[in-house]
Amino acid sequence: MKKAITSILAACMALSMAACSAKTDSSDATAASSSASEQVAKSAEPKDIEAAIANVLGSDYLATVEISQDDLYLSAMSEFDMSKVASYVAKQSEIPSVDQDTVVIVKLNDKAYADEAVRLLNDSFSQIVNYTHQYPFNVAKVENGRIYKADDLVMFIIAGKSQTEDISDEQAKQNAADGYAKVDEAIKSLIGVIPENLAVVNAGAPDGGNGDKPILGG
Repeated sequence: MKKAITSILAACMALSMAACSAKTDSSDATAASSSASEQVAKSAEPKDIEAAIANVLGSDYLATVEISQDDLYLSAMSEFDMSKVASYVAKQSEIPSVDQDTVVIVKLNDKAYADEAVRLLNDSFSQIVNYTHQYPFNVAKVENGRIYKADDLVMFIIAGKSQTEDISDEQAKQNAADGYAKVDEAIKSLIGVIPENLAVVNAGAPDGGNGDKPILGG
């Protein structure tokens, strides 16, 4: 009789422990799912993202000249299918031949167009990188440019402190890194993530390019 009671108690304890384990596993799975969902990019308006970038860079933000719709053919959006675009911001520096600062943020009404938009932005990026290698100025800032794809947004950003003649290449690289860290945090504050940097120089680029490899890659 005692053996029977002991066996029943042991079985009850085993069932109780299994239930607790299942509850814990379920809680862990829910937490993991919640954490993953928090990493999904949120949409935002291009003008708000551009304003946030300008705000964190302050006087180092040089992309202050709006590219008019008539002049888009001169910009990184030159070959965009505008029927796929819901809204956008396109700005450059006052003297683009000296400061290549460019901020193009596009909100798409067709997310399927995002990969093509990234390809077109990379074409422009390749041209800017190659130009900068021919006329070396602000090389670190240009080479660390961003091309992001997140939800219905694509972004092309070259921005930050302009290099001066009295600073070393190492300091210029540090300035670029510091500036883009601020840019990334500004973007994250609005869309919830820092997307993967998709900026590459296309294969077959003129001498001075890096082939088909990311300039920054993350």
